[in-house]
Amino acid sequence: MVRDHLGNEYATRKEMAAAWHISPVTLNTRLKRGWELEKALTTGLQQHQNGVWTDHCGNAYPSLKQMARAYGIGYTTLRIRISLGWELEKALTTPVTPADKRMVDHNGNTYASIAEMARAWGVIEGTLRDRLAKGWDVKHALTTPDGKKKNGVTDHRGNRYSSIQAMCKAYGIRYKTYSERRRKGLSLEEALKKEQFQDHKGKWYPSLAAMCSTYGVNVNTFYQRRRKKWNVEECLLGRKKKSRPTKEQLIEHEIRKRGKLRKANNEKEHGKHM
Repeated sequence: MVRDHLGNEYATRKEMAAAWHISPVTLNTRLKRGWELEKALTTGLQQHQNGVWTDHCGNAYPSLKQMARAYGIGYTTLRIRISLGWELEKALTTPVTPADKRMVDHNGNTYASIAEMARAWGVIEGTLRDRLAKGWDVKHALTTPDGKKKNGVTDHRGNRYSSIQAMCKAYGIRYKTYSERRRKGLSLEEALKKEQFQDHKGKWYPSLAAMCSTYGVNVNTFYQRRRKKWNVEECLLGRKKKSRPTKEQLIEHEIRKRGKLRKANNEKEHGKHM
């Protein structure tokens, strides 16, 4: 159960975001940046009852898209400005210049246009525009994989593939690995680099299968051991090393040892007096 700044209760944060007509991604991003809840929910989006959008002058519009059209700016431009935390008046009245066409990704790289940035990150331009228009932050809009793309994808070299899975197969990496790398913010080129595996002796192998084959271990067995938190050497050699005792455990062992020795000496002294 969560509450907004007015005290209204919602089952989830997603439900609260929907009630305030903003993207859950935008809300989460703003809160992570340290925004106060009221500001995170209301910045840039002054929607009144019955689905009417009101600008800073009090003019009402049936949709945010029509408000953008009335001020002569693109709907996507308006949504991007709002997602960046611009006040509604500034977002509506700041003239669109060539600088507005330049895009900056979450790593600070600058691109001449949104199309160029989309190509660099291997995202379909329409998908990127749609995500940004929905209020997604730039990082998620660029790095969230879309395995259902029907128009194909393009790698950093300009090669086209029918799907992300097909592209990953061509580069010899797993789709799961690719997705994890993209979520971490790696560029398309970095995400497509073929995996290499290193054993405990420092030797590199072109694949996990090659490394496991050298040690006579099944790949699935290797993964099962890794899930148990075994290190690489233990996974390859098939034996779990005993963990070294901590400093506290060593001290406790020494105390017990001295206690037993003291007890034995006391019993011996007691025997002499008998």
